[in-house]
Amino acid sequence: MYETNKRDYTLGEWLDIWLEEIAPTKRKPNTISIYRDARRRLLTHHPEAAGILLVELNALQVEGWLDSMRQKYAKSTLRHIRVMLNQAYKSAIKGHNCDDNPVKDAALPAAREKEVKALTQREQAAFEGCFHILKKPIDEYILRMYLLTGLRRDELRLMQWRQYDPHAQNSRKQNRGRCPSSPCFARSSRYTLHDPVQYRV
Repeated sequence: MYETNKRDYTLGEWLDIWLEEIAPTKRKPNTISIYRDARRRLLTHHPEAAGILLVELNALQVEGWLDSMRQKYAKSTLRHIRVMLNQAYKSAIKGHNCDDNPVKDAALPAAREKEVKALTQREQAAFEGCFHILKKPIDEYILRMYLLTGLRRDELRLMQWRQYDPHAQNSRKQNRGRCPSSPCFARSSRYTLHDPVQYRV
């Protein structure tokens, strides 16, 4: 049960209370789901964080947690963790459970450099060699779409016909800022749908 003016909540205790009793009254269920996932990721990688008193946490500790997770998670995921902590602290301050919010001064780490490995000729030949065992032609089309555009799974799953321009033979992606490293991906945020024969190796 939540108590105002209680000054000895640990971060773990407070996040449990905040996610169960406070945040659901002000946030949509999908947002709460994102916050819960952020809490899980943080405490999985830094279980010691759960035992730190709210009043003792500082910005450098938060930055250290986020920086240590940058090799595993995208910057957007780290941002979710920071936002979750920031909102939890705002509520704690309102209830006089602490005086300061250390998260507001904690900066996100720089985005990690991603190593992208292209398929070798042998790997691509092996990949295309599997097409003959597919039972439905649409399965081959989907796999070729992956191969030739660099689309991510969800980007392909969410693609709609209205995004496709039959005259330019390309498709504008909806979620900006996520650029596949494929050579088939144009700078104009359009996926160019090339003739597969051009890319046979």
